[in-house]
This record gives sequence, C-alpha cells and structure tokens, in this order.
Amino acid sequence: MKTADDFLSEEYNKIYNNTKPGETYPEGVASWVKEIMIEFAKFHVKCALEEASKSAKTVVADHYYGIIARENINPQSILNAYSLENIK
Repeated sequence: MKTADDFLSEEYNKIYNNTKPGETYPEGVASWVKEIMIEFAKFHVKCALEEASKSAKTVVADHYYGIIARENINPQSILNAYSLENIK
C-alpha cells in the first residue's frame, strides 16, 4: 500500500515533470503536507468505519419452512476492521 510519502512524491513528480528515477519532493518544502495527509486519511477511514458499523444489518436467511440461519453483525468488528496504524 502506498504511504503518504509515496503518493506525495508521485504527485510532485507529475506536477513538476521530474523524470529522474527516485527523485522526491523537497523535504523542507512539503514535509508538513505529508503529516496533514496522514491525519486527513485517518479521519476519513475512522468516519467510514463508523458509518459502516451504524448501517450493519442482521442477516436472516429463511427457507420455506422458516428461519434456518441468523447472523448477528458485531459493529465493533467493523470499527476494528482496519487499523489507523496502517496509514503512514
């Protein structure tokens, strides 16, 4: 998975048409952008997981003879589905 550093370097190279392999953005110019990107991504992942956990539904499978299976979804399992520590 791409890190904020990877994404920022690729975008910087696209904007400024840098063609040298491995060239990255100037550290002093954009290092604070990386931290903002990480916090923004964490915020959106957290919001998305919270919304998904609120909309989780109980699944009921039925048959001609009545209910044969019921699956309860634990909202906490959705909230814990993706660790914010993975965002770098």
